[in-house]
Amino acid sequence: LSMLDQTWGLTGLYLRTNNYLATKNYLDTLAEETELVYYSDYLSESYQMRQVSKLINLFAYGFVVIMTLISVANIFNIVSTNILLRRKDISMLRSLGMSSRKIAEMTVREYAMCGFRALCWSLPIGLFADYLLKRLLAMAMTLEYGFPWASFGIIVGCVVLVIGSSVAYALTRIRKDNPIDAIRMENT
Repeated sequence: LSMLDQTWGLTGLYLRTNNYLATKNYLDTLAEETELVYYSDYLSESYQMRQVSKLINLFAYGFVVIMTLISVANIFNIVSTNILLRRKDISMLRSLGMSSRKIAEMTVREYAMCGFRALCWSLPIGLFADYLLKRLLAMAMTLEYGFPWASFGIIVGCVVLVIGSSVAYALTRIRKDNPIDAIRMENT
């Protein structure tokens, strides 16, 4: 039990107890009986702050997961639809003697360049945004900036995985096509 200095006519006490519930109940009844007693329960306040923090994190991560899934579905749809719309071109190349392996290699290189260009734009913008956010947080607390190697590695890996899987899916659908039928279907 320690007495603090008087500020604005108020006296403050810090209590440390071995029986938390009994002390809390006693202070509750004391605060109800007289209007002169006010107390702050730091244990319950810190518990409430942790619960609010968990709730905010849940919504933030849920939002990030939903946006990521929408983005992945969008990329998958765009890449596979683009390849399927070029069935006639691929069938023409196949009818001229280009092997399925060379067509797959050409398509993979094309979409690897698209992914590389996307990373060339998004990584510097993301790095700049990360730096700004950490500078804003550094105003509130001491924080050193460190380059987020792991996060950027995960981003590059995810881009490669999403583009690679969508190209592989579209190419397996095109391999099943008969080149002559694909050319005829496009012309009719």
